Amino acid sequence: MTLAEYGKIFCHLSFWSILGTLSRMSLTKLTNYQGSYIHSADSNSCLWSNFAACFIISAVANSTSFWYELVETETEQVKDTHRAKAKTELLLYVGLTTGYCGSLSTFSSLIVEAFNKALDASRELPNHGYGTMEFASVILVQLGVSVLAWKLGHDLVIGLEQFHAIKMPSSWVAPLEVAIGILGVCLIIVMVVLAAALPGWWRPWAASCCFAPLAVMLRFELARNLNSRSWFPWGTLAANTIACVVIGIALLASRGLRVHNSHAACVALVAIENGFSGVLSTTSTFVAEFEKLQGKRRHIYAFTSVAVCTTCVLLTFGVYAWSTGVRSAICHY
Repeated sequence: MTLAEYGKIFCHLSFWSILGTLSRMSLTKLTNYQGSYIHSADSNSCLWSNFAACFIISAVANSTSFWYELVETETEQVKDTHRAKAKTELLLYVGLTTGYCGSLSTFSSLIVEAFNKALDASRELPNHGYGTMEFASVILVQLGVSVLAWKLGHDLVIGLEQFHAIKMPSSWVAPLEVAIGILGVCLIIVMVVLAAALPGWWRPWAASCCFAPLAVMLRFELARNLNSRSWFPWGTLAANTIACVVIGIALLASRGLRVHNSHAACVALVAIENGFSGVLSTTSTFVAEFEKLQGKRRHIYAFTSVAVCTTCVLLTFGVYAWSTGVRSAICHY
């Protein structure tokens, strides 16, 4: 990959990752309110953002007529057996799946949500044993809803394409790629200015978006270099693992009993949790890979991902929380 190609991918992924981060934070804010089914005292649930991301990535991945039209135009008479692979190399496809859906969903926040639910149960229920049940219930509901979203997205796009082929004029591809690249650069500049120079309610949101391009490129590189080495998606697991370690440390810094956070520190911690860890980790890609694998391999992948990420949060945040105790979350956006 040349430097020019890498720069083009960076601009595209920056645009989609910032858009995905803002979508996730907005959707999380809108769907978490007092009395809601998924409300938690110390964290906002990422259930709806994960559902939306898995639904969209399934529709994008399972569409045929839309992408095959573009693949034929760009690669000249690609055989049917190669079309599925060829479409994954299109910038628009990479942007929508890796950039937008990967940033809209989050695996690290899913694990943290389960931990916070367990901590809430430890305070409110008769003994700590109930916390284990609460932890398991969050994992099962989150992953079950995400897999359901994949199935719905698949059925919807297949049904639509049987009724009417979804196509985009091939002449739009080049101008669209240029426009998205320019918008990606502009969004980075705007978010840096908003986060650094203009104080206000938007600062945690803008700061989160400043971390998004770095996180999405790290996830992209991990997947590009590790996922092809075997049937096991090591790149995705590595991205989710790193994100869980980072968010565990951030939670320890924000909720530790002996830590006193300033407003600036809270903005930084929110940005790390939502912008870096939230974008680096992904539930949508995890579900896509889970659906792609067959037989026992998919279950090995799912169990390993949950076990490794849970262990990371347990070692960085859980041990301290259960042994010393933590305060209620004070850093919000």
